[in-house]
Amino acid sequence: MTPPLTSTPRTLGRYRVLGEQGRVLVGRGPDGDLVALRLAREADEEFRRVADAAKAMPGVHAAAVVDADASVPWLASVYVVGPSLDEVGPLPEEPFRRLAREAAAGLAEVHGAGLPHGNLTASTVLLTEDGVKVVGFGFADPGHAAADDVAALGSVLASAYGGTALPPIVERCRAEDPAARPTAAQVAAEFTGQAVAWPTEVRELIDRHRADADRLAEPNTKRGKRFILVGALVGVVVLAAGLLWALQPTPDAPAGQDRPATPTQVAELSDSTENANGVAFSPDNRTLAVTSADGAVRLWDTTTHQQVGEPITGLDTGIALPVAFSPDGRTLATGGMVPRLWDVATRQLLGVLKVQDRFAVDGAMALAFSPDGRLLVTAGLGDTRLWNVGTHQPVGPALVRGMLGAAFSPDSRTLAVGGNDGGFLYDAASSQEIGRVAQGDWLFGVAFSPDGRTLATAGGVDSGNAVRLWNTADLKQVGGPMGEGMGGLAFSPDGRTLATIGGNAGNTGSNESVQRWDVASRQQIGDPLGGGTLALAYRPDGTQLAATSGGPSTRLWTLPNDR
Repeated sequence: MTPPLTSTPRTLGRYRVLGEQGRVLVGRGPDGDLVALRLAREADEEFRRVADAAKAMPGVHAAAVVDADASVPWLASVYVVGPSLDEVGPLPEEPFRRLAREAAAGLAEVHGAGLPHGNLTASTVLLTEDGVKVVGFGFADPGHAAADDVAALGSVLASAYGGTALPPIVERCRAEDPAARPTAAQVAAEFTGQAVAWPTEVRELIDRHRADADRLAEPNTKRGKRFILVGALVGVVVLAAGLLWALQPTPDAPAGQDRPATPTQVAELSDSTENANGVAFSPDNRTLAVTSADGAVRLWDTTTHQQVGEPITGLDTGIALPVAFSPDGRTLATGGMVPRLWDVATRQLLGVLKVQDRFAVDGAMALAFSPDGRLLVTAGLGDTRLWNVGTHQPVGPALVRGMLGAAFSPDSRTLAVGGNDGGFLYDAASSQEIGRVAQGDWLFGVAFSPDGRTLATAGGVDSGNAVRLWNTADLKQVGGPMGEGMGGLAFSPDGRTLATIGGNAGNTGSNESVQRWDVASRQQIGDPLGGGTLALAYRPDGTQLAATSGGPSTRLWTLPNDR
Protein backbone atom coordinates (compact mmCIF):
# COMPACT_ATOMS: atom_id res chain seq x y z
CA MET A 1 0.00 0.00 0.00
CA THR A 2 1.22 3.50 -0.85
CA PRO A 3 0.28 6.80 0.85
CA PRO A 4 -2.71 8.59 -0.72
CA LEU A 5 -1.95 11.17 -3.39
CA THR A 6 -2.43 14.84 -2.54
CA SER A 7 -5.50 14.86 -4.80
CA THR A 8 -7.07 11.88 -3.01
CA PRO A 9 -9.83 12.67 -0.47
CA ARG A 10 -8.72 12.00 3.11
CA THR A 11 -12.18 10.79 4.09
CA LEU A 12 -15.07 9.25 2.19
CA GLY A 13 -18.25 9.17 4.23
CA ARG A 14 -17.45 7.62 7.58
CA TYR A 15 -14.20 6.06 6.31
CA ARG A 16 -10.72 7.49 6.76
CA VAL A 17 -8.55 6.88 3.69
CA LEU A 18 -5.32 5.14 4.74
CA GLY A 19 -3.63 4.71 1.35
CA GLU A 20 -3.82 3.33 -2.14
CA GLN A 21 -3.55 -0.31 -3.14
CA GLY A 22 -3.61 -0.83 -6.88
CA ARG A 23 -6.79 0.72 -8.26
CA VAL A 24 -8.57 1.00 -4.92
CA LEU A 25 -8.26 3.06 -1.76
CA VAL A 26 -7.97 1.35 1.60
CA GLY A 27 -10.20 2.90 4.26
CA ARG A 28 -10.93 2.33 7.93
CA GLY A 29 -14.32 2.84 9.53
CA PRO A 30 -14.98 4.20 13.02
CA ASP A 31 -15.27 0.61 14.28
CA GLY A 32 -11.78 -0.23 13.00
CA ASP A 33 -13.00 -2.41 10.13
CA LEU A 34 -11.14 -2.04 6.84
CA VAL A 35 -12.88 -1.47 3.52
CA ALA A 36 -11.80 -1.20 -0.10
CA LEU A 37 -13.03 2.11 -1.57
CA ARG A 38 -13.55 2.81 -5.25
CA LEU A 39 -14.34 6.18 -6.77
CA ALA A 40 -16.67 6.27 -9.77
CA ARG A 41 -16.45 8.71 -12.67
CA GLU A 42 -19.80 10.39 -12.00
CA ALA A 43 -22.91 10.02 -9.89
CA ASP A 44 -25.47 9.06 -12.52
CA GLU A 45 -28.29 6.56 -12.74
CA GLU A 46 -25.82 3.86 -13.82
CA PHE A 47 -23.83 4.34 -10.63
CA ARG A 48 -26.97 4.05 -8.52
CA ARG A 49 -27.99 0.90 -10.40
CA VAL A 50 -24.58 -0.69 -9.88
CA ALA A 51 -24.49 0.29 -6.20
CA ASP A 52 -27.95 -1.11 -5.49
CA ALA A 53 -27.27 -4.34 -7.36
CA ALA A 54 -23.87 -4.84 -5.73
CA LYS A 55 -25.22 -4.29 -2.21
CA ALA A 56 -27.87 -6.98 -2.81
CA MET A 57 -25.29 -9.62 -3.78
CA PRO A 58 -24.74 -12.48 -1.30
CA GLY A 59 -20.96 -11.96 -1.23
CA VAL A 60 -19.92 -15.63 -1.11
CA HIS A 61 -17.12 -15.58 -3.69
CA ALA A 62 -17.45 -11.94 -4.79
CA ALA A 63 -16.46 -9.21 -2.33
CA ALA A 64 -19.62 -7.83 -0.72
CA VAL A 65 -20.38 -4.12 -1.16
CA VAL A 66 -21.29 -2.70 2.25
CA ASP A 67 -21.71 1.03 1.65
CA ALA A 68 -22.06 3.61 -1.13
CA ASP A 69 -22.59 7.32 -1.60
CA ALA A 70 -23.84 8.81 -4.87
CA SER A 71 -22.92 12.38 -3.93
CA VAL A 72 -19.14 11.88 -4.43
CA PRO A 73 -19.58 9.01 -5.73
CA TRP A 74 -17.88 5.95 -4.15
CA LEU A 75 -18.43 2.30 -3.21
CA ALA A 76 -17.09 0.51 -0.12
CA SER A 77 -16.50 -3.24 -0.28
CA VAL A 78 -15.39 -5.74 2.35
CA TYR A 79 -11.60 -5.58 2.58
CA VAL A 80 -10.46 -8.99 1.39
CA VAL A 81 -7.41 -10.32 3.21
CA GLY A 82 -5.24 -12.44 0.96
CA PRO A 83 -2.86 -12.38 -2.01
CA SER A 84 -4.01 -11.80 -5.57
CA LEU A 85 -3.48 -14.55 -8.08
CA ASP A 86 -0.62 -12.68 -9.71
CA GLU A 87 1.28 -12.96 -6.40
CA VAL A 88 0.76 -16.70 -6.24
CA GLY A 89 1.64 -18.14 -9.63
CA PRO A 90 0.57 -21.52 -11.07
CA LEU A 91 -1.24 -23.95 -8.76
CA PRO A 92 -1.18 -27.78 -8.61
CA GLU A 93 -4.15 -29.73 -9.95
CA GLU A 94 -6.44 -29.93 -6.88
CA PRO A 95 -5.89 -26.36 -5.61
CA PHE A 96 -6.37 -25.21 -9.21
CA ARG A 97 -9.76 -26.95 -9.36
CA ARG A 98 -10.78 -25.11 -6.21
CA LEU A 99 -9.58 -21.83 -7.69
CA ALA A 100 -11.48 -22.43 -10.94
CA ARG A 101 -14.69 -23.45 -9.16
CA GLU A 102 -14.76 -20.54 -6.71
CA ALA A 103 -13.51 -17.85 -9.12
CA ALA A 104 -16.18 -18.88 -11.62
CA ALA A 105 -18.78 -18.92 -8.83
CA GLY A 106 -17.75 -15.38 -7.86
CA LEU A 107 -18.13 -14.21 -11.45
CA ALA A 108 -21.52 -15.96 -11.60
CA GLU A 109 -22.58 -13.94 -8.53
CA VAL A 110 -21.67 -10.74 -10.34
CA HIS A 111 -23.55 -11.76 -13.46
CA GLY A 112 -26.49 -12.96 -11.39
CA ALA A 113 -26.85 -9.43 -10.03
CA GLY A 114 -27.14 -8.12 -13.58
CA LEU A 115 -23.64 -6.62 -13.55
CA PRO A 116 -20.60 -7.11 -15.73
CA HIS A 117 -17.17 -7.40 -14.16
CA GLY A 118 -15.19 -5.48 -16.73
CA ASN A 119 -11.75 -5.96 -15.19
CA LEU A 120 -11.25 -9.64 -14.42
CA THR A 121 -7.51 -10.25 -14.20
CA ALA A 122 -5.11 -12.12 -11.94
CA SER A 123 -4.99 -9.00 -9.75
CA THR A 124 -8.77 -9.03 -9.12
CA VAL A 125 -8.92 -12.71 -8.05
CA LEU A 126 -7.83 -13.04 -4.41
CA LEU A 127 -7.07 -16.17 -2.39
CA THR A 128 -8.12 -16.11 1.27
CA GLU A 129 -8.15 -18.58 4.14
CA ASP A 130 -11.84 -19.20 3.40
CA GLY A 131 -11.64 -19.41 -0.38
CA VAL A 132 -11.51 -17.28 -3.52
CA LYS A 133 -12.92 -13.75 -3.69
CA VAL A 134 -13.49 -11.86 -6.94
CA VAL A 135 -13.07 -8.10 -6.50
CA GLY A 136 -13.09 -4.94 -8.62
CA PHE A 137 -16.37 -5.55 -10.49
CA GLY A 138 -19.27 -3.35 -11.54
CA PHE A 139 -17.94 -0.48 -13.67
CA ALA A 140 -17.36 -1.79 -17.19
CA ASP A 141 -17.00 0.06 -20.47
CA PRO A 142 -20.17 0.36 -22.56
CA GLY A 143 -20.84 -2.76 -24.56
CA HIS A 144 -18.89 -5.06 -22.26
CA ALA A 145 -20.76 -8.38 -22.05
CA ALA A 146 -20.78 -11.37 -19.70
CA ALA A 147 -19.11 -13.43 -22.43
CA ASP A 148 -16.19 -10.98 -22.37
CA ASP A 149 -15.78 -11.66 -18.65
CA VAL A 150 -15.79 -15.42 -19.33
CA ALA A 151 -13.01 -14.97 -21.90
CA ALA A 152 -11.01 -13.07 -19.28
CA LEU A 153 -11.71 -15.85 -16.76
CA GLY A 154 -10.32 -18.37 -19.24
CA SER A 155 -7.10 -16.37 -19.57
CA VAL A 156 -6.75 -16.02 -15.80
CA LEU A 157 -7.27 -19.74 -15.24
CA ALA A 158 -4.91 -20.73 -18.04
CA SER A 159 -2.10 -18.66 -16.50
CA ALA A 160 -2.80 -20.18 -13.05
CA TYR A 161 -2.77 -23.81 -14.19
CA GLY A 162 0.27 -25.77 -13.06
CA GLY A 163 -0.81 -29.21 -14.23
CA THR A 164 -0.08 -31.14 -17.41
CA ALA A 165 -3.29 -30.88 -19.48
CA LEU A 166 -5.42 -27.73 -19.34
CA PRO A 167 -9.09 -28.65 -18.77
CA PRO A 168 -11.06 -28.30 -22.03
CA ILE A 169 -13.66 -25.96 -20.52
CA VAL A 170 -10.91 -23.41 -19.88
CA GLU A 171 -10.10 -23.46 -23.60
CA ARG A 172 -13.82 -23.07 -24.37
CA CYS A 173 -13.87 -19.91 -22.24
CA ARG A 174 -11.49 -18.37 -24.77
CA ALA A 175 -13.41 -19.44 -27.87
CA GLU A 176 -13.35 -16.81 -30.61
CA ASP A 177 -17.15 -16.92 -30.95
CA PRO A 178 -18.70 -15.44 -27.78
CA ALA A 179 -21.76 -17.66 -28.24
CA ALA A 180 -19.54 -20.75 -27.95
CA ARG A 181 -18.24 -19.77 -24.53
CA PRO A 182 -19.81 -21.31 -21.39
CA THR A 183 -21.42 -19.21 -18.70
CA ALA A 184 -19.57 -18.57 -15.45
CA ALA A 185 -22.01 -20.87 -13.64
CA GLN A 186 -21.29 -23.66 -16.12
CA VAL A 187 -17.56 -23.29 -15.53
CA ALA A 188 -18.08 -23.51 -11.76
CA ALA A 189 -20.21 -26.66 -12.15
CA GLU A 190 -17.45 -28.33 -14.18
CA PHE A 191 -15.00 -28.27 -11.26
CA THR A 192 -16.80 -30.25 -8.56
CA GLY A 193 -15.00 -31.56 -5.50
CA GLN A 194 -13.95 -30.74 -1.95
CA ALA A 195 -12.38 -27.41 -0.99
CA VAL A 196 -8.80 -28.63 -0.54
CA ALA A 197 -6.30 -26.57 1.46
CA TRP A 198 -4.14 -24.05 -0.34
CA PRO A 199 -0.44 -24.95 -0.75
CA THR A 200 1.87 -23.96 2.10
CA GLU A 201 3.36 -20.99 0.25
CA VAL A 202 -0.13 -19.59 -0.41
CA ARG A 203 -1.10 -19.97 3.25
CA GLU A 204 2.08 -18.12 4.24
CA LEU A 205 1.15 -15.27 1.90
CA ILE A 206 -2.33 -15.16 3.43
CA ASP A 207 -0.79 -14.95 6.92
CA ARG A 208 1.38 -12.01 5.85
CA HIS A 209 -1.62 -10.21 4.40
CA ARG A 210 -3.53 -10.88 7.62
CA ALA A 211 -0.74 -9.38 9.70
CA ASP A 212 -0.68 -6.29 7.47
CA ALA A 213 -4.45 -5.90 7.78
CA ASP A 214 -4.28 -6.27 11.56
CA ARG A 215 -1.72 -3.48 11.75
CA LEU A 216 -3.95 -1.17 9.70
CA ALA A 217 -6.96 -1.89 11.89
CA GLU A 218 -4.97 -1.89 15.16
CA PRO A 219 -5.24 1.78 16.20
CA ASN A 220 -9.02 1.79 16.44
CA THR A 221 -9.10 -1.65 18.01
CA LYS A 222 -6.75 -0.58 20.78
CA ARG A 223 -8.65 2.62 21.37
CA GLY A 224 -11.95 0.75 21.70
CA LYS A 225 -10.45 -1.67 24.24
CA ARG A 226 -9.04 1.23 26.26
CA PHE A 227 -12.43 2.91 26.44
CA ILE A 228 -14.05 -0.25 27.74
CA LEU A 229 -11.30 -0.76 30.32
CA VAL A 230 -11.52 2.80 31.62
CA GLY A 231 -15.30 2.54 31.89
CA ALA A 232 -15.06 -0.71 33.83
CA LEU A 233 -12.46 0.62 36.28
CA VAL A 234 -13.81 4.07 36.93
CA GLY A 235 -17.52 3.40 36.48
CA VAL A 236 -18.18 6.81 34.98
CA VAL A 237 -19.59 7.83 31.65
CA VAL A 238 -17.65 10.13 29.38
CA LEU A 239 -20.12 11.64 26.97
CA ALA A 240 -17.63 12.50 24.22
CA ALA A 241 -19.75 11.77 21.15
CA GLY A 242 -21.68 9.27 23.26
CA LEU A 243 -19.13 6.56 22.42
CA LEU A 244 -18.24 5.30 25.86
CA TRP A 245 -21.86 5.21 26.98
CA ALA A 246 -22.71 2.97 24.05
CA LEU A 247 -19.91 0.57 24.93
CA GLN A 248 -20.56 0.22 28.67
CA PRO A 249 -22.93 -2.35 30.14
CA THR A 250 -25.83 -1.20 32.28
CA PRO A 251 -24.59 -1.11 35.90
CA ASP A 252 -26.13 -3.45 38.42
CA ALA A 253 -28.80 -2.00 40.67
CA PRO A 254 -27.83 -2.02 44.36
CA ALA A 255 -29.27 -4.85 46.40
CA GLY A 256 -32.82 -4.09 47.46
CA GLN A 257 -33.17 -1.05 45.17
CA ASP A 258 -35.23 -0.96 41.97
CA ARG A 259 -35.53 -4.75 42.01
CA PRO A 260 -39.02 -6.10 42.79
CA ALA A 261 -39.51 -9.16 44.99
CA THR A 262 -41.40 -11.00 42.20
CA PRO A 263 -41.29 -10.69 38.41
CA THR A 264 -43.09 -7.58 37.19
CA GLN A 265 -44.24 -7.07 33.64
CA VAL A 266 -42.98 -3.63 32.69
CA ALA A 267 -43.85 -3.45 28.99
CA GLU A 268 -45.74 -5.05 26.15
CA LEU A 269 -43.98 -4.08 22.93
CA SER A 270 -45.78 -4.12 19.60
CA ASP A 271 -45.65 -2.30 16.28
CA SER A 272 -47.01 -5.00 13.98
CA THR A 273 -50.25 -6.77 13.21
CA GLU A 274 -48.41 -10.08 12.69
CA ASN A 275 -47.20 -12.47 15.38
CA ALA A 276 -43.86 -11.83 17.07
CA ASN A 277 -41.73 -14.96 16.94
CA GLY A 278 -38.08 -14.24 17.80
CA VAL A 279 -36.32 -12.20 20.51
CA ALA A 280 -32.71 -11.34 21.38
CA PHE A 281 -31.00 -8.80 23.64
CA SER A 282 -27.94 -6.86 22.53
CA PRO A 283 -24.73 -7.61 24.48
CA ASP A 284 -24.75 -4.11 26.02
CA ASN A 285 -28.26 -4.70 27.48
CA ARG A 286 -29.69 -1.62 25.76
CA THR A 287 -31.62 -3.09 22.84
CA LEU A 288 -34.14 -5.85 22.31
CA ALA A 289 -34.57 -7.22 18.78
CA VAL A 290 -37.96 -8.73 17.92
CA THR A 291 -38.79 -10.51 14.66
CA SER A 292 -42.34 -10.74 13.36
CA ALA A 293 -44.16 -12.77 10.75
CA ASP A 294 -44.47 -9.62 8.63
CA GLY A 295 -40.80 -10.08 7.69
CA ALA A 296 -39.32 -7.33 9.85
CA VAL A 297 -36.99 -6.91 12.83
CA ARG A 298 -37.84 -4.12 15.27
CA LEU A 299 -35.34 -2.80 17.79
CA TRP A 300 -36.57 -1.57 21.19
CA ASP A 301 -34.87 0.42 23.94
CA THR A 302 -34.96 -1.80 27.03
CA THR A 303 -35.16 1.20 29.38
CA THR A 304 -37.66 3.51 27.68
CA HIS A 305 -39.49 0.67 25.88
CA GLN A 306 -39.59 2.84 22.75
CA GLN A 307 -38.82 1.58 19.27
CA VAL A 308 -35.34 2.57 18.06
CA GLY A 309 -35.20 3.73 14.45
CA GLU A 310 -36.90 2.12 11.50
CA PRO A 311 -37.47 -1.65 11.33
CA ILE A 312 -35.15 -3.89 9.35
CA THR A 313 -37.28 -5.24 6.52
CA GLY A 314 -36.88 -7.81 3.77
CA LEU A 315 -37.00 -11.00 5.84
CA ASP A 316 -39.22 -13.96 5.00
CA THR A 317 -42.89 -13.56 5.92
CA GLY A 318 -45.37 -15.89 7.56
CA ILE A 319 -42.82 -18.13 9.30
CA ALA A 320 -40.84 -18.28 12.53
CA LEU A 321 -37.75 -16.07 12.44
CA PRO A 322 -35.03 -16.71 15.03
CA VAL A 323 -32.73 -13.76 15.69
CA ALA A 324 -29.34 -13.30 17.39
CA PHE A 325 -26.87 -10.48 18.04
CA SER A 326 -23.18 -11.02 17.39
CA PRO A 327 -21.04 -10.82 20.56
CA ASP A 328 -19.84 -7.31 19.62
CA GLY A 329 -23.43 -6.17 19.01
CA ARG A 330 -22.72 -4.88 15.51
CA THR A 331 -24.32 -7.67 13.49
CA LEU A 332 -27.78 -9.21 13.64
CA ALA A 333 -28.49 -12.69 12.25
CA THR A 334 -32.00 -13.70 11.21
CA GLY A 335 -33.34 -17.07 10.17
CA GLY A 336 -36.29 -18.22 8.13
CA MET A 337 -36.14 -19.78 4.69
CA VAL A 338 -33.11 -17.58 3.93
CA PRO A 339 -30.62 -16.81 6.75
CA ARG A 340 -29.33 -13.24 6.56
CA LEU A 341 -26.82 -10.98 8.33
CA TRP A 342 -27.56 -7.30 8.97
CA ASP A 343 -25.57 -4.26 10.08
CA VAL A 344 -27.26 -3.07 13.28
CA ALA A 345 -26.19 0.58 12.93
CA THR A 346 -27.19 1.07 9.29
CA ARG A 347 -29.94 -1.57 9.06
CA GLN A 348 -28.28 -2.69 5.80
CA LEU A 349 -28.08 -6.27 4.59
CA LEU A 350 -24.53 -7.60 4.99
CA GLY A 351 -24.99 -10.97 3.36
CA VAL A 352 -27.17 -13.94 2.55
CA LEU A 353 -25.91 -17.33 3.71
CA LYS A 354 -25.71 -19.61 0.69
CA VAL A 355 -23.80 -22.68 -0.43
CA GLN A 356 -22.83 -22.44 -4.09
CA ASP A 357 -25.98 -21.71 -6.12
CA ARG A 358 -28.62 -22.87 -3.65
CA PHE A 359 -29.80 -21.72 -0.29
CA ALA A 360 -28.02 -23.75 2.34
CA VAL A 361 -30.91 -24.70 4.56
CA ASP A 362 -34.57 -25.53 4.19
CA GLY A 363 -35.55 -23.02 6.84
CA ALA A 364 -33.20 -21.85 9.60
CA MET A 365 -35.34 -22.51 12.66
CA ALA A 366 -32.45 -21.92 15.08
CA LEU A 367 -29.21 -19.96 14.92
CA ALA A 368 -26.47 -18.84 17.30
CA PHE A 369 -23.17 -16.96 17.23
CA SER A 370 -20.12 -18.50 18.86
CA PRO A 371 -19.07 -16.42 21.89
CA ASP A 372 -15.77 -15.52 20.19
CA GLY A 373 -17.75 -14.05 17.28
CA ARG A 374 -16.05 -16.11 14.58
CA LEU A 375 -18.80 -18.62 13.74
CA LEU A 376 -22.55 -18.71 13.24
CA VAL A 377 -24.60 -21.90 13.25
CA THR A 378 -27.88 -22.26 11.36
CA ALA A 379 -30.12 -25.29 11.92
CA GLY A 380 -33.50 -26.36 10.58
CA LEU A 381 -35.25 -29.04 8.62
CA GLY A 382 -32.34 -29.08 6.19
CA ASP A 383 -28.61 -29.17 6.87
CA THR A 384 -27.05 -27.76 10.01
CA ARG A 385 -24.26 -25.43 8.86
CA LEU A 386 -21.37 -23.53 10.40
CA TRP A 387 -20.52 -20.17 8.79
CA ASN A 388 -17.56 -17.82 8.94
CA VAL A 389 -19.09 -14.58 10.21
CA GLY A 390 -16.55 -12.39 8.46
CA THR A 391 -16.81 -13.95 5.01
CA HIS A 392 -20.37 -15.35 5.16
CA GLN A 393 -19.01 -18.61 3.77
CA PRO A 394 -19.72 -22.12 5.06
CA VAL A 395 -17.10 -23.73 7.27
CA GLY A 396 -16.62 -27.48 7.06
CA PRO A 397 -19.16 -30.02 5.83
CA ALA A 398 -22.92 -30.01 6.26
CA LEU A 399 -23.91 -31.48 9.63
CA VAL A 400 -27.00 -33.34 10.83
CA ARG A 401 -30.44 -32.47 9.39
CA GLY A 402 -33.74 -31.84 11.16
CA MET A 403 -32.53 -29.74 14.12
CA LEU A 404 -34.71 -27.26 16.05
CA GLY A 405 -32.24 -25.88 18.64
CA ALA A 406 -28.58 -24.81 18.55
CA ALA A 407 -26.05 -23.41 21.04
CA PHE A 408 -22.30 -22.95 21.47
CA SER A 409 -20.41 -23.64 24.68
CA PRO A 410 -19.07 -20.52 26.45
CA ASP A 411 -15.53 -21.24 25.23
CA SER A 412 -16.79 -21.54 21.59
CA ARG A 413 -15.23 -25.00 21.26
CA THR A 414 -18.37 -27.13 21.27
CA LEU A 415 -21.57 -26.90 19.25
CA ALA A 416 -24.75 -28.56 20.47
CA VAL A 417 -27.83 -29.03 18.28
CA GLY A 418 -31.08 -30.79 19.11
CA GLY A 419 -33.99 -32.08 17.07
CA ASN A 420 -34.87 -35.30 15.32
CA ASP A 421 -33.05 -38.23 17.01
CA GLY A 422 -31.89 -36.26 20.07
CA GLY A 423 -28.93 -34.01 20.72
CA PHE A 424 -25.63 -33.95 18.83
CA LEU A 425 -22.38 -32.38 20.02
CA TYR A 426 -19.63 -31.32 17.62
CA ASP A 427 -16.12 -29.99 17.90
CA ALA A 428 -16.62 -26.51 16.41
CA ALA A 429 -13.11 -26.34 14.93
CA SER A 430 -13.15 -29.67 13.10
CA SER A 431 -16.93 -30.24 12.69
CA GLN A 432 -16.41 -33.74 14.09
CA GLU A 433 -19.18 -35.32 16.15
CA ILE A 434 -18.00 -35.82 19.72
CA GLY A 435 -21.09 -37.03 21.56
CA ARG A 436 -24.85 -37.66 21.78
CA VAL A 437 -27.55 -37.10 24.37
CA ALA A 438 -31.24 -38.10 24.48
CA GLN A 439 -30.66 -40.36 21.49
CA GLY A 440 -33.87 -41.29 19.67
CA ASP A 441 -35.95 -38.45 21.13
CA TRP A 442 -37.23 -35.23 19.55
CA LEU A 443 -35.64 -32.18 21.17
CA PHE A 444 -36.93 -28.63 20.77
CA GLY A 445 -34.18 -26.63 22.45
CA VAL A 446 -30.64 -26.82 23.84
CA ALA A 447 -28.64 -24.44 26.05
CA PHE A 448 -25.26 -24.47 27.79
CA SER A 449 -24.91 -23.17 31.33
CA PRO A 450 -22.70 -20.06 31.61
CA ASP A 451 -19.85 -22.12 33.12
CA GLY A 452 -20.10 -24.69 30.32
CA ARG A 453 -20.44 -27.63 32.69
CA THR A 454 -24.09 -28.39 31.98
CA LEU A 455 -26.14 -28.84 28.82
CA ALA A 456 -29.90 -28.41 29.15
CA THR A 457 -32.29 -29.97 26.65
CA ALA A 458 -36.04 -29.44 26.22
CA GLY A 459 -38.27 -32.10 24.72
CA GLY A 460 -38.23 -35.86 24.40
CA VAL A 461 -41.30 -38.09 24.18
CA ASP A 462 -39.85 -40.60 26.63
CA SER A 463 -39.57 -37.90 29.31
CA GLY A 464 -42.87 -36.13 28.60
CA ASN A 465 -41.06 -33.33 26.76
CA ALA A 466 -39.33 -32.31 29.98
CA VAL A 467 -36.15 -30.36 30.58
CA ARG A 468 -33.13 -32.56 31.29
CA LEU A 469 -29.64 -31.58 32.41
CA TRP A 470 -26.48 -33.30 31.17
CA ASN A 471 -22.91 -33.17 32.49
CA THR A 472 -20.80 -31.95 29.55
CA ALA A 473 -17.74 -33.84 30.82
CA ASP A 474 -19.25 -37.33 30.43
CA LEU A 475 -22.67 -36.54 28.81
CA LYS A 476 -24.52 -38.34 31.58
CA GLN A 477 -27.89 -37.06 32.76
CA VAL A 478 -27.78 -35.13 36.04
CA GLY A 479 -30.81 -35.74 38.26
CA GLY A 480 -34.38 -36.18 37.08
CA PRO A 481 -36.44 -34.28 34.50
CA MET A 482 -38.11 -30.93 35.20
CA GLY A 483 -41.62 -30.05 34.04
CA GLU A 484 -43.60 -31.30 31.06
CA GLY A 485 -44.39 -30.11 27.55
CA MET A 486 -41.27 -27.96 27.24
CA GLY A 487 -40.39 -26.32 23.92
CA GLY A 488 -37.53 -23.90 24.58
CA LEU A 489 -35.18 -22.75 27.31
CA ALA A 490 -32.49 -20.27 28.42
CA PHE A 491 -30.12 -20.08 31.39
CA SER A 492 -29.94 -16.90 33.45
CA PRO A 493 -26.54 -15.19 33.18
CA ASP A 494 -25.45 -16.49 36.60
CA GLY A 495 -26.56 -20.05 35.74
CA ARG A 496 -28.77 -20.45 38.82
CA THR A 497 -32.11 -20.17 37.02
CA LEU A 498 -33.49 -21.81 33.91
CA ALA A 499 -36.37 -20.20 32.02
CA THR A 500 -38.46 -22.56 29.88
CA ILE A 501 -41.38 -22.49 27.48
CA GLY A 502 -44.12 -24.96 28.41
CA GLY A 503 -46.70 -25.93 31.01
CA ASN A 504 -49.88 -23.95 31.60
CA ALA A 505 -50.07 -20.26 32.44
CA GLY A 506 -52.81 -20.31 35.03
CA ASN A 507 -56.17 -19.46 33.46
CA THR A 508 -54.83 -18.27 30.09
CA GLY A 509 -55.64 -21.58 28.43
CA SER A 510 -52.19 -21.67 26.89
CA ASN A 511 -49.66 -24.47 27.24
CA GLU A 512 -46.77 -22.20 26.22
CA SER A 513 -46.12 -20.14 29.30
CA VAL A 514 -42.75 -19.03 30.68
CA GLN A 515 -41.64 -20.97 33.73
CA ARG A 516 -38.56 -20.37 35.86
CA TRP A 517 -36.68 -23.18 37.62
CA ASP A 518 -34.06 -23.24 40.33
CA VAL A 519 -31.28 -25.30 38.74
CA ALA A 520 -29.85 -26.62 42.03
CA SER A 521 -33.14 -27.84 43.51
CA ARG A 522 -35.03 -28.43 40.23
CA GLN A 523 -38.03 -26.66 41.77
CA GLN A 524 -40.26 -24.24 39.90
CA ILE A 525 -39.90 -20.62 41.00
CA GLY A 526 -43.19 -18.76 41.41
CA ASP A 527 -46.14 -18.78 39.01
CA PRO A 528 -45.87 -19.15 35.22
CA LEU A 529 -45.57 -15.92 33.23
CA GLY A 530 -47.66 -14.99 30.20
CA GLY A 531 -48.76 -17.50 27.61
CA GLY A 532 -48.52 -18.33 23.93
CA THR A 533 -44.74 -18.00 24.04
CA LEU A 534 -42.66 -19.04 21.03
CA ALA A 535 -39.32 -17.54 22.05
CA LEU A 536 -37.66 -16.08 25.14
CA ALA A 537 -34.37 -14.45 26.09
CA TYR A 538 -32.60 -13.15 29.19
CA ARG A 539 -31.05 -9.71 29.18
CA PRO A 540 -27.27 -10.25 29.58
CA ASP A 541 -27.22 -8.59 33.02
CA GLY A 542 -30.07 -10.87 34.20
CA THR A 543 -32.45 -8.05 35.15
CA GLN A 544 -35.05 -8.62 32.44
CA LEU A 545 -36.70 -11.47 30.57
CA ALA A 546 -38.42 -11.04 27.18
CA ALA A 547 -40.89 -13.48 25.65
CA THR A 548 -43.25 -13.40 22.70
CA SER A 549 -46.95 -13.48 23.54
CA GLY A 550 -48.51 -15.64 20.84
CA GLY A 551 -49.70 -12.46 19.12
CA PRO A 552 -48.08 -9.28 17.77
CA SER A 553 -46.66 -8.19 21.12
CA THR A 554 -43.59 -9.10 23.15
CA ARG A 555 -43.70 -8.99 26.94
CA LEU A 556 -40.87 -7.66 29.08
CA TRP A 557 -40.49 -8.54 32.76
CA THR A 558 -38.15 -7.17 35.40
CA LEU A 559 -36.73 -10.08 37.40
CA PRO A 560 -35.70 -10.16 41.07
CA ASN A 561 -32.99 -12.79 41.40
CA ASP A 562 -32.10 -14.24 38.00
CA ARG A 563 -28.64 -12.73 37.62
